[in-house]
Formats: sequence, structure tokens, C-alpha cells
Amino acid sequence: MKISVNWLREYVAVPADPAALAAFNTTLTMAGLEVEETFDSPDGIALYTKVTPNRGDWASVYGTAREAAAGANLPLAPYPGYTSRVPDVTPTAMANSSASASVRVESPLAPRFSLTVIRGVTVAPSPEWLQNRLIAAGMRPVNNIVDITNYVCLETGQPLHAFDLQTVPNGAIVVRTAKPGETLTTLTFIERILDDTMLCVCDDEAPIAIAGVMGGDATQITDATTDILLESAHFDPLSVRRTAKKLEIRTEASYRFERYVDPLLVSVAAKRAAALIAEIAGGTVEDAPLDIVQTRFTPRTVVARIERIRKLLGANVERDTLIAGLERLGVSVERSAGAIDCVIPSWRPDLTMEDDIAEEVGRIALGYENLPETLVPVRSGAG
Repeated sequence: MKISVNWLREYVAVPADPAALAAFNTTLTMAGLEVEETFDSPDGIALYTKVTPNRGDWASVYGTAREAAAGANLPLAPYPGYTSRVPDVTPTAMANSSASASVRVESPLAPRFSLTVIRGVTVAPSPEWLQNRLIAAGMRPVNNIVDITNYVCLETGQPLHAFDLQTVPNGAIVVRTAKPGETLTTLTFIERILDDTMLCVCDDEAPIAIAGVMGGDATQITDATTDILLESAHFDPLSVRRTAKKLEIRTEASYRFERYVDPLLVSVAAKRAAALIAEIAGGTVEDAPLDIVQTRFTPRTVVARIERIRKLLGANVERDTLIAGLERLGVSVERSAGAIDCVIPSWRPDLTMEDDIAEEVGRIALGYENLPETLVPVRSGAG
């Protein structure tokens, strides 16, 4: 991922001195988030980082800042409206409506789907600072509405999509799998043939977007757009990966959804984008979002034995040291006799067992470079 250092600095103190920045990049790389190169961009120095398949949280500015803060033991500025505490969101009915729009979800492949109506926008080129940050990230500016959805996607890791409300009859949205033989002309002006495994965002009659992959040409934002439907959703990663592969489409959205997006970002990203749209494009948010929640996120708890962690790492790490390292990563830790109960944050689905906890302790609390080099005992047998 390409990230402007100035953007990162809004959340973590990235050094300005070239030598100090090089050392900072080495710290990140040693912690597992590899900085492959630095380069000049319209927004100043930028980093090119390697996002591994199991770390979708790294595919964002804030996720990278959070990892940098943990690896370098630096303070992390809070993201507007975001907290690692699980909000009190309970499952809702599968349909909701307002005076301007309605939404109905007919598939479990969209555990959460939210629509925000914004009226009275003026579509125009984005301000220079916004364009520069998109260009630094390797994205082409389009217009202020589309650029804001891309900006918030890069910032949070949560993909968003904006529909022209006037092109959606009665503002009615249905989230369902495609019917065999249905087609959609996407934003790239290519007609895609869909099948019944592919999740789509539809109007009352036909698909208008391929969920988590790409929007449709007929409902895109144009210079004539004045009212929009802003989509923020959590889609099943395997479904998005399968659909993108079948259709041979790779987008910023599918790249992130395939790697898993933090489910707690749905409303946070929507509010952030709506606020920026109001500020930059002059729109007004109408009523509360139409939010469909099928399943409430429940944090996983992993029990890790202190002695097991020490044995795996080959180091007599102090309990307080390992707890401090885990807490820098957003893991909530409760002490118990000879063990710790680790409540895993929403952005880390890769932490599922005791050995994963040990690896994080070695990576962040101690540092891979500080682990002792030990040979694994090999039992000799009769030859």
C-alpha cells in the first residue's frame, strides 16, 4: 500500500529527519509490516508497504499508524468516532425505510449494510490537498464525492460507494444474489454476466452494483448529481473473493474485503464520509442512516499460558512486558493464575489461538531481532 507520511503523522509521530525515518521504517519492517521503499509524491514523502493476506487492517492509513505506534511504542491519536469497545449494536429487521429510501437485505453474505441519504451536493473537482493524497496512494481523482469515498476507504480500510439517488427508482435498494443470466455494465463500461453465487446491490428490478467489487455505470456520480445514497457495508470475504475472481475484477474495495474489514468500521466510515461531503460538497445528511444488522460482532477470547509463551519464544519474558506489548496492539488482557485472557480486537481475525498470542509477544513486546537463536532438538533414530 502507498501511504503519505504526512497522512500517517496525523495519527502517529513519524520522524521527519531522513535518517530517523529510515530507522522508523526498519522498526516497522522488523515488526512484520515491511516498508519496501520510500518515494516522493504530491503530498511529500510516501511509503510503499507490503500488506500480507492475513492483515487486512494494514490496508489503511489508520491501521498502519496503529501498527507503527505499537511497533515503535509511540502514542496513537484516536480516529474520529472510532473506539475498540464493541458498540451496543443489536440485530435489526432485514428491511428499513425512510421518506427518501428503503433497503432490504435478502442474503447472509451482507452481515451489515448501511445507507445514508445526502441531499444538495455540488459535484466538482476535489480540493488540491485531497487530490494529492489520492495521487500519493496511486489513485486517480474523479470528483469530490467519489474522491471522498476513496479517501475514507484509504484512511480507514472500509470501502464505500456512492449512488446517484435520482437513478435509483424510489430510492429502493435490495441486497441479494444475482439471478442466473442477469447482467450489469460496470463503471469500466464492460457488461458483466452474473450468476447466483454473486452478491449484488440492486434496485427493485436489477443489479446496480456488484457487492464489494464494483459499482454500475447507470448509477454513478456525475456532474449533474445532487442527491446521493452512500453505502457502507460489511460483506463476506470469501464471497467477494470468489466473485472478483470469476469476473476477473480487482479493485481497491475487493482487495480490502477479501482480506477482511473490521466490522466496527461500517458506521464510523459512513459518518466520516458524510461529514467530509457536507464540508467539501455542501450536502446535508437526511435523517438517520438505514442500517441493517444481521449479526452483532462478538469479540473472541484466547487464553494463553505464560509458560507456554516463554517456551515458544525461548525467552523468559516478564508478564508485565508481554501484557504491555499486547495492549499496544489493542488486545485487552485480563490476568488469571498462570495465564492471561486475551480479548481480541475486531480488526485482528487472524489471532485465534495461544501460539498466535506468543507470536505477537515476540513480534512487538520483544522484537524478532531480540529473540534467542535456538536449535530445535531433533530426535535421532535408527538408520
